[in-house]
Amino acid sequence: MKFNCADLLKLANDLIALGMDGRLSVNDRMRAGVLGERVRIIELVLDAKEFGQLTDLFRQATDELKRTNECLEEAKQFVDKTAGALEKVASLMEILERLIGVAIKLK
Repeated sequence: MKFNCADLLKLANDLIALGMDGRLSVNDRMRAGVLGERVRIIELVLDAKEFGQLTDLFRQATDELKRTNECLEEAKQFVDKTAGALEKVASLMEILERLIGVAIKLK
């Protein structure tokens, strides 16, 4: 039996993409990028191997990979929503700053 390397590759690619996402802190980007590269190396090794039987460790890794991909997807959606919310705040600030200009002229 082969390990699900397609999901592992998705995890690696998502982490590497987060490593280049300027919306994250420098530390988070560095951590995501390093983890993505580590996952990619592991994916290459596991992709070349055939497991004779399902072990508890194989099942544990498969289950944890699924949960991790789901968690990372939620985190990416949160980053996207946060960035969208901040854009809305920036737009509101422009309007409020123009309003302040009008308010200052009022007597």
